[in-house]
Order: sequence, then C-alpha cells, then structure tokens
Amino acid sequence: MQLYKAYKENGKSLGFLEPRNEEKLKSNVYLKGVACFVIDKKTNRVLIEKRTANGMNPNQYDLVSGHVDGTEIGYQAIVRELQEEVGIKIEESSANIIKISEAIPMTFESMGKSRRFLVEFFCLLRNSTETELQKSEVDCVEWIDMEEAFIKIQEGETRFPKNFDYEPIFKKVREICLGKNKKCIDKNK
Repeated sequence: MQLYKAYKENGKSLGFLEPRNEEKLKSNVYLKGVACFVIDKKTNRVLIEKRTANGMNPNQYDLVSGHVDGTEIGYQAIVRELQEEVGIKIEESSANIIKISEAIPMTFESMGKSRRFLVEFFCLLRNSTETELQKSEVDCVEWIDMEEAFIKIQEGETRFPKNFDYEPIFKKVREICLGKNKKCIDKNK
C-alpha cells in the first residue's frame, strides 16, 4: 500500500498517512512534494505538461511534479516522477539532476480543496526533447521559453500558487542554464 509521510511546516515528521486520508489533513499538516524544471540545453526551453481531465489537478499546466511516497527522499521521488510522467530514463535524470531548493511550504488549490506541501524544486538539463507520456496523468507537453514559463508560474497559470515569491528559485534555474551553478545534489538528503 502506498503511504505519504505527514509533516509539520518546520519539516518534523508526524508519521504516515494513506492517500485516501489526504483530504482530511489539518491546516498545519503538510505532505512532501517535488517539482522539476526540465530544460532543453540547446534552447533553454522548459517542459510544461498539461494534466489530464480526470486526474489530480485536472487540465492544469504543471512542471513534472508529484508526492514524495512512503520512505522516499525528494531526490528519489523526482527521479521516479520524471520516469513515470514523461519517460525520462532513470540513468539520465539521476546523473544530471540538480536540487535548487529545500522544502518550501506551499498551499495548492485543486478541485475546490486546499492541500499543503513542503516542495523541493529540482532542475534537469537535457540534450533531448523526447518524451513518453503517462497518458493516465499527462495529456500533452509543451516546450516553452524559460522566462515565459516563469511568468506562467508566477501569475498562477499553472497549478503552482499565485503571488508566491518564486524569484530565488527562478534565479537558480537561470544560473544553472548559464553554467554558473554546476553543483549536483547530495543524493542522500
């Protein structure tokens, strides 16, 4: 059975939760989530996915993202999500992914409900725009200009909360794309 680990805003664990009980979370309880800026090295365009009409976040635009399941750490969760949602091979993502933030508290609105997550952001530079979509979750993908993607996120045109200060995250993504930040993540955190 798949389980989510519940947390306080400060990151302290509160134990495990079955996904069917996610909607019953108190306002001070968070789940962990991950999101990844997948970027084509040649064009600096960002992969934006459109979620299917029948899943979580129906018809919304999104980065590759998802829950941290059970005993996973953020790194493991994003590598899994990249494979599941858009078919990026584990070998490619695990060798090239860069963590750009620690867990940031965020509140997401979906289907009239609020869900709180501690979100870790990652960046993956690719030499390819090839994808293989998980049709049960992802309807289609677009590769859009990096700054356009940032505007869509900032203005609430994606599932990410509007009126949040994303600039520190965007700055790190820009630095990575310009080659100023070559630091890879510690895969054990």
